[in-house]
Amino acid sequence: MDTVEKQKQKNGSSLMAKTHGFKIWIYHILTDRIHCDDIQIDDILTFDDGHYSVYTNSHYLDKYSNRKIIFVTPNFIGSSSRKDRIYFPKHPQEYMYDFFVNGKRDQFMTIDELQHLVSEKNFEIGMHSFHHNVVYEFKYQKCVTDTWKTYNIPEKYKKMMHPVSALSSQGVVIENGNIRKRTLEVYMQYVREDTEKCTERYKKYYGHIPNIYAFPFNEHSEFLKSVLATYGVAHFFGEERKEGS
Repeated sequence: MDTVEKQKQKNGSSLMAKTHGFKIWIYHILTDRIHCDDIQIDDILTFDDGHYSVYTNSHYLDKYSNRKIIFVTPNFIGSSSRKDRIYFPKHPQEYMYDFFVNGKRDQFMTIDELQHLVSEKNFEIGMHSFHHNVVYEFKYQKCVTDTWKTYNIPEKYKKMMHPVSALSSQGVVIENGNIRKRTLEVYMQYVREDTEKCTERYKKYYGHIPNIYAFPFNEHSEFLKSVLATYGVAHFFGEERKEGS
C-alpha cells in the first residue's frame, strides 16, 4: 500500500479532498438550486440530518454521477410511511426547533424512504450521531441565531453561554432552568451510548454499520473519534466541507 493510500485511510475525507483537489459539499435541504456549475464530477455531495426534501427532490441529482451521501440522525427519522403528509419545507433552524422543542418529525424522511434512496437512487448512508444534542460552554457570544440551540438558556446567561455539540465537549447542561456541569465520566458515557444507539439502528434498518461519519456542527473530540473507530468508522467529514446553496 503506498503512502498516499495509507494517509487517506488514516485521515479520511479531509486529506482526500486536499490531496486530490475535489470539494465536499454540504446541504441540508435539496432544491432545484442544486444545479450549480461549481460542482465537478469528482466532488462529493453530502446531505445532513435526513430532510424529506432529499427524498422528494432526488430527481434533481439524476444528472450527477457524483458520490452522494446522506448523513442520517436516526432519532429524527420516522418509523412508518406518511404518504398523506402535508409538507412545506422549512429552513434548518425552523425544522430543528420543531423537533427539539415540539417533538415534530414531519420535516424528515421515514425509514422506507431512506431505504428507497439507497436501493434505487445510489445514495450512501453515513452516520451523523443519534441525538444531535447540544451542551453549553461559558464564553461571550454576540448572537446565536439558531433558537433551537438557545431556547432553554436563562435570559441572564444568553450572552455568556455558547452551544456546542454534546459529543464534542464535556460542557454544561440546562435542566428546568438549572445549570449543571457534566462530569468527564458522564460525557464519555454519553458518547458511547449515542454511538451504540446509532450503530444498532443502522444495522437493523440498513443492514450494515457505515464507516463514514459527519460530525454535528463539524465539531468533534479525540475521544469521540476513538469510540467511533471501535465500530469501524474510518472516514470523518468535518469542517473541510463547503456549504452548498
